Amino acid sequence: MLFVTVRLAIAMLLYVLIILISTQIIHAVTSESTVETFNSFYDFWLFRLFLNLLGYATLFVPAAILIRYFKRNGYKNKPVTGIFSRAIKLCIFGNEIEPDVEDASSTTKENVPEEKHSNYWKTVILLFCFAGLQGSYLTWGILQERIMTFQYGKTETTPGEYFKNSTFLVFLNRISAFIIALIVITLQTQPRLTAPLYKCSYSSFSNIMSSWCQYEALKFVSFPTQVLAKASKIIPVMLMGKLISKKSYEFYEYLSAAMISIGYKMLTVTLNILSHTEVTDILGA
Repeated sequence: MLFVTVRLAIAMLLYVLIILISTQIIHAVTSESTVETFNSFYDFWLFRLFLNLLGYATLFVPAAILIRYFKRNGYKNKPVTGIFSRAIKLCIFGNEIEPDVEDASSTTKENVPEEKHSNYWKTVILLFCFAGLQGSYLTWGILQERIMTFQYGKTETTPGEYFKNSTFLVFLNRISAFIIALIVITLQTQPRLTAPLYKCSYSSFSNIMSSWCQYEALKFVSFPTQVLAKASKIIPVMLMGKLISKKSYEFYEYLSAAMISIGYKMLTVTLNILSHTEVTDILGA
């Protein structure tokens, strides 16, 4: 117990020292003599990715140390003494459902009759969901490409500049999603979450980083190209599933993968032709 506490104290001390040293380095880097060098590095997307991951590491590293400490310390078996203790148990060990409550909830679900909808209402609901998803997704794509490719402050004499802070856009995106989710869970009763809250960070982090990469990719390719490239991931997934997992696929799945590949190739060829035509027209003029 004492040994674990000492190790935790040493790890936290090292973490504080790293933060202090990093602050001094950032202060030295942001001096006037090195601003241009830093800006040249910041224009490189791998350097921005490194800074992004470093920022998340300042949160994940101490969190991982604390989670490991509480698990080794047997904190799960200790009684709940307050809000702080309950928060630790929810984040690290989850929320266990009592057997009586679980049986009662399952019995209630079995007794509730299933709602039967006619084919007409099923069609209406399907069309409504399709229009909502496609409309919101297309609007989101147009706004994404508009924000990342528009030259702000452009005049006849000055070229203007592009919006470069993808992290800020991801932050606004996630804050909006958080507010909507909070409204939904307030208005509708949701199933009780039993898993430890820290495990939600795995999918959350991957989702945040994929959104960041998506915004960064818009600096180099158009949104339709990006969407089709993302859709083409079905090809390596099927290939690895066939080779490694020995999984068999239906004919329509192979057909879908082939159609996506053909569509992606047609789009890239068309964009290359259009860009070549624009360059030819400019040179001819």
